[in-house]
Amino acid sequence: MRSICLTDASHFVFPGENTLSFDLAQNFENISNANDLSFLPNPKQEKILLRLEYFVKQVLNDPVFRRSLRYKPHEALADHGFDSSLAPASLGVKHYTVDTLINFAQIFGLLAPRTLVDPRLELRLVLYGVKPAALLHGDEQMLTDALHWSQQQGLIALLSPDQWHYVDDEGKGGYSNLTGTRSRAQAGSGAERSLVVAQDPDHAMLTWLCLVFGWDDFLGNLLGYPACCTSAFVERWPTAAKEHQGDPTILSLLASGKMPYDWRINIAARYFGVELIQHFPCQFDCRHSIDIATNYYNTLSYFEPQTAETIQHYLQSAILYSEYDGIVLLTEVTQKEHDNSLLIDYIASSSSFTQPEGSLAYAILQNNSFTYNSVDHTMQIDDQQYDKIYFLLFSELI
Repeated sequence: MRSICLTDASHFVFPGENTLSFDLAQNFENISNANDLSFLPNPKQEKILLRLEYFVKQVLNDPVFRRSLRYKPHEALADHGFDSSLAPASLGVKHYTVDTLINFAQIFGLLAPRTLVDPRLELRLVLYGVKPAALLHGDEQMLTDALHWSQQQGLIALLSPDQWHYVDDEGKGGYSNLTGTRSRAQAGSGAERSLVVAQDPDHAMLTWLCLVFGWDDFLGNLLGYPACCTSAFVERWPTAAKEHQGDPTILSLLASGKMPYDWRINIAARYFGVELIQHFPCQFDCRHSIDIATNYYNTLSYFEPQTAETIQHYLQSAILYSEYDGIVLLTEVTQKEHDNSLLIDYIASSSSFTQPEGSLAYAILQNNSFTYNSVDHTMQIDDQQYDKIYFLLFSELI
């Protein structure tokens, strides 16, 4: 069913039987008492809302414009004043599936913001000018805090048009690669949403429109991901969602050459809160991903040298990846080949686990070596064998 509600930026409209989960008057009073009204509508934000409204309305109501997006996307975007240089060759739209609400509360938030003490790495990379845009996921309060911080830094931040229920991956320490059922976002619900952040309003709006219409290739381009990695992600996503709880890491590994890999694109360490890149590399020897990660690292070395040093310490490591028995990060390992297998020595006390109470963690802690067969992806530790487990070694290659 197609549905869209468009309102003046200074009014809040909540269609159907939806109700707010907080005291609206008290919320405004709290912010006013703090003498912080930066979240209220301003001309720049009102212009963004009007442009988004006009574009979405034309997509939904004008079949000629939809055909133009499908066959001549660069011209269609240029007609709306957008830079189309990053657009793919086609932008199809299933307009009958769009159900979104465009108003100030939905796009710029309605919850009272709190002080953001530790801005996410991708936000800081956008601020430093080395990342074109960031896409964050989290609950509405956390994203509202990030939105408010971004505005204070002069960045453009837009909340996503949809919301969902958080779904934990099994064995991943509370991490979530998949989302539950998606629905139209409801400002103030506190649900899981996304946040687009960019330095340029047009770039932020195009990224937001990609979320509305499901333009995954275009979204990857706008976020600064290599085209090869974006294409690989789109192609692998059905398999990743069905067989790997939405995580393409193993599919990237199986497409990669021989280890070790450059530590800068150790995306598997994100389960421990450490990463440089925010995309899944098509291969762990992807030159484009390494170049992007190196740029990020060099930037952090200049602005945040201690952060860069800490990130390098954890990314320059080894990863044991299992689907349901947890993931292990080993920061001190040595390896040698023997009869088509790898003999891995490690220091158990330096290990980290997404599932510290699991059998894999127990086996690692009780030993200091294991044998890994990279052909059939099995690990022999003590007298126990683990099947369908993957070993990834990262080191300094540049």
